[in-house]
Amino acid sequence: MGEDSNTNKGFRRFLKLAIFYLLFVVINIGLNRLCGLLHLPLFLDNVGTLLAAALGGYLPGIIVGYSSNIFNSAFDPANAYYAVLSVLIAVTGRFFYDKGYFDKFHKAIITIPVFALIGGVFGSLLTYFMYGFGIGEGISAPFAQSLLASGKLNVFWAQMISDVVIDLVDKAITVVIVFVIIKLVPYKFVSALALVDWRQRPLNKDEIKEVNKTEI
Repeated sequence: MGEDSNTNKGFRRFLKLAIFYLLFVVINIGLNRLCGLLHLPLFLDNVGTLLAAALGGYLPGIIVGYSSNIFNSAFDPANAYYAVLSVLIAVTGRFFYDKGYFDKFHKAIITIPVFALIGGVFGSLLTYFMYGFGIGEGISAPFAQSLLASGKLNVFWAQMISDVVIDLVDKAITVVIVFVIIKLVPYKFVSALALVDWRQRPLNKDEIKEVNKTEI
């Protein structure tokens, strides 16, 4: 009975976590679709990814970020190629969370340029090569085309500047939303969402000695 009870508890916890992380995927897709419907030059498709990484851990963040891009590829196949960027944002977001950057607002703001580097700079390079060293067809395309039409920039820099500017705004809004939600979520709820059982803290020398004594 004890083993069955533990198995049922484990299954219920897994199911509960799966539902919450699916909700984060829906948040990513929903905000992204909303921006499209409102014709806003934003993505907002990493809010759920950062929340999953901060509240759940590295693995949930990676799964949510990757899954969101795969689901979004149903609307735009090119989204599948940007899944690696969402994974990087998830890993970076959890690292910042562990280091306490989301404890204070002024510290959270510091993370914005880093996320913009991943989404804007790396994303721009990916777009540039994907479209045969030309301007992409995404949100930043009109801005990039206007920069190119000015005659002062070549295709590479027109694409890069437009992507970075838009991503700075996008990630600023994303970080603010994530920071506010983290502060509103009760600690008990956060601890219930954490999926870090697969990571074990290394034992220090004193703890190793105690283990050895117990075994003897």
